Amino acid sequence: MITGYGARIDPARLGYGLTVLIRARPLPGEMKNMIEAIRGTPQIVTCDRVSGDDCFVARAHVRDVADMEAVIDRLVPFGATNSSIVQSTPIPERLVEL
Repeated sequence: MITGYGARIDPARLGYGLTVLIRARPLPGEMKNMIEAIRGTPQIVTCDRVSGDDCFVARAHVRDVADMEAVIDRLVPFGATNSSIVQSTPIPERLVEL
């Protein structure tokens, strides 16, 4: 089933030179606040709730390390974060085989 369509835009060409994966684990009682902080951060373009040590894995496009720090600073009042800078994407998002 098709759920939508759209343009693919290169964030780097718009000045967002870094892509960051942010893993987040909310403090007890802070789940809703963490979700709202993620939703309210425009640099975060996708977020999955996951099993394991962390609750969320988010992908953000930021201009530089200072911008990355500002994104993380929006989340840390509500829990722990761990971030990684994406070096490359050898397999971009693709459709599942039908």
